[in-house]
Amino acid sequence: MGYKYQGGEGFGLMLDYMGYTGVDGEWESPRIVVQQTEGDEYVALDKYLDVLRETGCMKEVDRSDIPLWWKKPIFGGWGEQVFHS
Repeated sequence: MGYKYQGGEGFGLMLDYMGYTGVDGEWESPRIVVQQTEGDEYVALDKYLDVLRETGCMKEVDRSDIPLWWKKPIFGGWGEQVFHS
């Protein structure tokens, strides 16, 4: 699948399924989310994640049981090994 933005006086978006999507009966294109945000890219990402949750495209995950060690920096000894070799 590919897409092409067709700019001009208005907005156009063309999805090209290149013949890979066979249809026998009815077919509905996937939803496209276009949102306008300003400034902070993390706010934009949070808004996008809210849309995914609201539409059922993403589950809410309980992360309260993540071990504390997973939230701290993890030391990788590869650099030390290379330094000493």
